[in-house]
Amino acid sequence: MKRGSKWLAGVICAAVLLAPELSAGRAAFAQEPEYAYQERPDGTVEITKYQGEQQEVVIPSELDGKPVSGIGDHAFSNNRSLTSVTIPENVHRIGSYTFCLCGQLASIDIPAGDQELGEWAFSDTKWLNDQPDGCVYLGENDHIFYCYKGTMPENTTITVKEGTTHIAGAAFTFVDGDMVNSYQQLTAVELPQSVVSIGRRAFQECSRLSSVTIPDGLTSLGDMAFSAEQPWLEGYEDGPVYLGKVLFFYKGDRSSYTELDIRPGTTAIWPHACQESEKLQRLTIPESVKTIGDWAFADCESLTSVELPFGVETLGYKAFTSCTALTTVTIPASVLEWGGSVFNCCDNLKTVYFPGGKESFGRMVMDDYDREDIAPFAVFPEPSPESKEESSEPESRGESSAPESRGESSAPESGKESLTSESLASRKAPEAKTSSAAASSPDSPEKPIGLLPAVLIGAGVLIAGAAVLLILIRRKVFGKP
Repeated sequence: MKRGSKWLAGVICAAVLLAPELSAGRAAFAQEPEYAYQERPDGTVEITKYQGEQQEVVIPSELDGKPVSGIGDHAFSNNRSLTSVTIPENVHRIGSYTFCLCGQLASIDIPAGDQELGEWAFSDTKWLNDQPDGCVYLGENDHIFYCYKGTMPENTTITVKEGTTHIAGAAFTFVDGDMVNSYQQLTAVELPQSVVSIGRRAFQECSRLSSVTIPDGLTSLGDMAFSAEQPWLEGYEDGPVYLGKVLFFYKGDRSSYTELDIRPGTTAIWPHACQESEKLQRLTIPESVKTIGDWAFADCESLTSVELPFGVETLGYKAFTSCTALTTVTIPASVLEWGGSVFNCCDNLKTVYFPGGKESFGRMVMDDYDREDIAPFAVFPEPSPESKEESSEPESRGESSAPESRGESSAPESGKESLTSESLASRKAPEAKTSSAAASSPDSPEKPIGLLPAVLIGAGVLIAGAAVLLILIRRKVFGKP
């Protein structure tokens, strides 16, 4: 055999030898993650970006073994290939502009359930363009009122149909390209008793709204859902105004009252609800409250103590900021989400009952948490002997206890039995991650190795193959060992 033929045969052998490795490298490159997501404090995840190219997308119910509870703002926006999307039951939040500018999106499958819809989530889609003018509904059995489309006649009354559970964000502020049309011709709205949530900015721009029927079971009211200057609110007497189970705002002179006992059964306190209540000294919040909105009690300069009941899950941005007389704060372990700077500029704050430790408190709710005059944090009763034996991390108990401070002050009696540092141990700051759709199933095959490892392995095999080939050539062609 000629020398050139032998070299060609060697190259072919090397190619055959390396084919499986090169194939694995291509597979690793092709299977890029489809979903970027962010972990939430409750152990679920929210999709922040879709990175796939599928035309028909079925949102996974889990990613990396964690339930998907939301689809974030802009997650699918401007996806020109998407034609249909199916959303599972466990997704409870669809953000603002989530599917905006998906020009080919014609089919949207949302099962009946507890979903909140942000502003203009499906604007500029084929689905919306195909809807007739008037009231537009979305989801199984039309349980979401999405928007009013088209030009609204003068002195319009809208009766939302029975069975509707959610009013989408900006439902009456429709976006058409760069133009925002405010429906100021709307004068009356009748909401059925089935409605439990009204989204952000839903009726904000309806300046002539003079009559609104609010369902008794309303539990969630988005920021700026209504305007406090709208005519329909003139019929309420001065004092706290409740819309369903939401404390909407305090009407009248906010410098005239010193005590506020929020009504039992209230589930949410609206943003800015009692802001600048300058003489408010005593505040009682019932155990039913789960959400305290942004700036809800900001600038309440006479408020001296705040005890949040176990059950509160969300503290809004600057909810108690600039409460300059505030000296004592009690925060339960039930709080999972913080808006930031919650107790900022509370210059006289001296004692904080909080099971997460001083650093965690500062990172989440107070910019100047490192002030030396603030008493040791997390002044709670010692865990029971049983819980001590079960815990294998005494350091976490040490972080959340302050023996030196127990002689000076004691934790409030009520609701403290379940407030322990162990309940905070599993909490982590939200972390952006990516996942492929295959990862959502425990039975799915192992993920392929990354591109760089595949290339390095391939290069190593190539070098080894070349060395073997040279040895064979030396032996067969030149007769050398």
